[in-house]
Amino acid sequence: AVYDSLLTCIVIDQKTADRHNSDQELFGQGVANTLAGLFGGLTTATATIRSLANIACGAKTTLASVVHGLILLSLVMGLAPLATHIPMAALAAVLYKVGWDILDWRVFPILRRLSRTDTICFWATFLVTMSIDLLVAVGVGLSIAFFRFVKEMSEMGAPKVVTLSDPFEPHAGDEGLEPVLRDRIGVVQPEGPLFFGVADAVYRTSQFFNRYDVVIISLSRVPVIDLSGAFALEDLIGYAHARETQVLLADLCPAVAAALESFGILHRVGRENCFERFELAARRAQELISAKNGQGSASAPPAAHVSL
Repeated sequence: AVYDSLLTCIVIDQKTADRHNSDQELFGQGVANTLAGLFGGLTTATATIRSLANIACGAKTTLASVVHGLILLSLVMGLAPLATHIPMAALAAVLYKVGWDILDWRVFPILRRLSRTDTICFWATFLVTMSIDLLVAVGVGLSIAFFRFVKEMSEMGAPKVVTLSDPFEPHAGDEGLEPVLRDRIGVVQPEGPLFFGVADAVYRTSQFFNRYDVVIISLSRVPVIDLSGAFALEDLIGYAHARETQVLLADLCPAVAAALESFGILHRVGRENCFERFELAARRAQELISAKNGQGSASAPPAAHVSL
């Protein structure tokens, strides 16, 4: 019912050049359905076809919906015999006309240019709507769109490796590092939200960790992180520690820092190894390498910046 209502609101917005309030719509629907259930009534949702017919007949305000409801109530309360005199052919013509108008004809000329996933989503929704039911079709379309989103997000960041000595965009302030030390510091920079769809791509970067003494995980481009993403990050840290590679966290925004704190990830890394700015993490990395081997004995392994 919620999906049906929101779908109707979107269709009506396109026809009226207006914008609905989803919170107001769903709150009102929830109150109405709760009261209907208490009195033995049927739950309901918005009616796309009748809403479009209402607009086609000149409806401008919510009063039209009130009149529509009162007419339905009068039919239920005793005026139903009058409705039997309406010819079925006339009702069919109305439904056909409104159904024709509801189609968004812009999509048909570009069907051949759609991606494969867009085409599958469109035709699956279209055919299920025609053969089964609109609500089932909405569920099918949402499911396909969801899996497509997860797939695209997971493929968006194919790992790319460069050295810290090479120019890369995200951070300034590490200019004071010795060149030989730069080659011993790896940087992992995930792109976008860290959720279950990209967890595997994040973990795959661990194959590069044995090349470095210190790895800085920069979260400057991570706006949010969920439980699966946090666990992937924890596995990444555990993999690095198992190979005696020190891990530092940098560029923690408040939302991500709070999430990592609640999941216990910051404790795993150590608060002394978490930094708000990348340059502070870079200096800490230099200190760790100098304390471990001495600056003069550093050797230069390949590759350092992993961008997801």
